[in-house]
Amino acid sequence: MQLPEVAPLSASLLDVEAYLPEPGEECQDCVEYSSLKRMTTIPDDFALENDEVRVQFNKKTFMVEQLHFKKLGQTIDLKMSVVRYPSANSDSGAYIFAPRLAEPETLRMVPIDAFLVQSPLTDKLVVFYKSTYMNAVFSMITFQVNHISNKRVLKVDYQFNQLPLDEIFLRFEIVKANGPSSKDYDLDQ
Repeated sequence: MQLPEVAPLSASLLDVEAYLPEPGEECQDCVEYSSLKRMTTIPDDFALENDEVRVQFNKKTFMVEQLHFKKLGQTIDLKMSVVRYPSANSDSGAYIFAPRLAEPETLRMVPIDAFLVQSPLTDKLVVFYKSTYMNAVFSMITFQVNHISNKRVLKVDYQFNQLPLDEIFLRFEIVKANGPSSKDYDLDQ
């Protein structure tokens, strides 16, 4: 695959993706894709979407607000936040789940900029945040929705530009869920 040259410190994102078949799978959906994308501004009515899911975001924070599973007819309202566990001590940093005995502290995350990158394989929302958690720290959260038939998931990736001092987690709280296969319920009541 030939990769285009990217100018240093450019505001472009090189998006390189490949989807290869599983053993025994037909290769009609096989795709190699490479492009130089200018990141675009986000429209007000923006949502990441494919045939399976529609993901809506808070317009000010760019955190996930709602998931709508189209084929199931279910909608989940979420509150997304970034939390730290200052009293937890993990020398290895190998927590798979958040520590149960420690109380989390919500980090205030202020969006610096957000960009939308679209391709035939995926749509991505890339958001850069700053926080008062540590000096000169910014973080990046990437939300990705895939368009390949057996890979249609929402992927969320979170990165700091420095190693954090505490255990940091993305937290998704269900505020309300409803749909034909579940009765309406509100977890705040």
